[in-house]
Amino acid sequence: MKVLVIEDDKKLSLAIRTRLQSFGYEAVVAEDAISAISMAVKHKPDVALVDINLPGGDGFTVLDRFSASNECKVMPTIMMTANRDDNLKQEALLHGARAFLAKPFGATALLEAIETAAKDLPSDGLQDPQAA
Repeated sequence: MKVLVIEDDKKLSLAIRTRLQSFGYEAVVAEDAISAISMAVKHKPDVALVDINLPGGDGFTVLDRFSASNECKVMPTIMMTANRDDNLKQEALLHGARAFLAKPFGATALLEAIETAAKDLPSDGLQDPQAA
């Protein structure tokens, strides 16, 4: 399974990518909201892990762009943030996120969020745009 990590903190994105790879996932990284959609179209990830606070637009903008894109609209997303505002989780779900992670999070929480977000994907891990 391929995961797109959209995170502007280079150390954190490297740590997440390394953790995902250690569990057998393929991981690609986008560092801002502007490159997120092009990376998603180019790499066709099965799941996107999206930080809320990003340069070039916030994570909600990214989710809205994914929803408006034919190539990305069926891609499950997970929102993540270090912000402790309780309303952010609800807002993330309203924008289409399937899971939410509060930073810092451990490997177990990350894997559970990916499993939750990807639970509707075909068993081969590939998305079928016709199924949406």
